[in-house]
Amino acid sequence: TNKESMKALVYGGRQKQLPMPRASKGEVVVKIMAACVNPVDAKFVFGDKLPEGMMGFARRCVKGKIPGFDFSGVDEDGRDVFGTVPPFRGTLCEYQRVPRDQVNAKPTSLSFAEAAALPLTGLTCLQSMQDVGAHVLVIGATGGVGSYATQFAKRVRAVDRVVGVCGPTGADFAKDHGCDCVVDYSQDWQAALRREADEHGPFSFVLDTVTSAAKKDSKWNYSAFFFDVDVDV
Repeated sequence: TNKESMKALVYGGRQKQLPMPRASKGEVVVKIMAACVNPVDAKFVFGDKLPEGMMGFARRCVKGKIPGFDFSGVDEDGRDVFGTVPPFRGTLCEYQRVPRDQVNAKPTSLSFAEAAALPLTGLTCLQSMQDVGAHVLVIGATGGVGSYATQFAKRVRAVDRVVGVCGPTGADFAKDHGCDCVVDYSQDWQAALRREADEHGPFSFVLDTVTSAAKKDSKWNYSAFFFDVDVDV
């Protein structure tokens, strides 16, 4: 394209006119057709999952920068592609330069919107869920990563039994996304997981997408529970 500038959204909800990106060696410029916003993009604004005291620092890090990691679009060669960009580069813009090893051909079965929703959460599952065994527990089963993890466990890893922990309104969603059993964290989840382990054997793999340094997450103390009871992790 011969454009000299492009539209972009930056942290703070403002639209800005920014210079067109120019590809460096090993990069390609992509016309963004769809972009995905993940919880990680909000961490720098709301401090979610970050220790208290880092709020100001986090906001300064992203001031004036473009949010977003995931995208789908059309590259310089006219190919439909999807992928992720490095931190602080952003995808909520018309064009972006992308390392060639972070972009791939978009599956023809996916729309641009569907493809843009896949990379970050999908890669998290792919990289973390290698040898998972037959009895998998996903904590945060209705979240961005969790809802992919339950499907990945069931449909890709062919796990016999998938158990998901989520809130009281998420049970049907979790079951639709691969969970054989759903545990409500607002009830006595410890007792429910003990019963699950007694009836179906120890968990072979636990994916905890919730625990962090934030007080609202650490109060659940999932990790301490698993180290205190007879559950393999």
